[in-house]
Amino acid sequence: MSTDEDTRQHGAWFSMPFPINVDNLFTFKDQCEQASGALHTADGDTVRASSIVGQQEALLVDPCQHDLQIASAVCEEISNDLKALTNAVSELAWSMKSVREEYKGIAQKAQDCGLIVEGDTVTLFDESDDDLVHSFNELQA
Repeated sequence: MSTDEDTRQHGAWFSMPFPINVDNLFTFKDQCEQASGALHTADGDTVRASSIVGQQEALLVDPCQHDLQIASAVCEEISNDLKALTNAVSELAWSMKSVREEYKGIAQKAQDCGLIVEGDTVTLFDESDDDLVHSFNELQA
């Protein structure tokens, strides 16, 4: 927001900082989804391996099956956690995409009506133009 000193020197202004990289959020969501799928597949493979080992006759069958069951449970748990993370990141990414688009829309409207837009800051230099002041106030709100 502008201070009285800023307004006297540079006109009125407002800023819309948006430091979130939405594209990176969508990339992270995809990576979580892929990892979850890989762990789900590993869980299935581990269950099948345990079944195969169970059909063998050897001294280490029981401990081996126990270890495979633990591995299966860990894969399933992490896969489920990654699914939950995927859903949360997806919701965040879509919400932030909406916010980003809203900010871009405000900046475009500001430019279209004659306000100065530099980066994430909208500036009103000519406070004597009632139309500009009205547009500025609406966009700032």
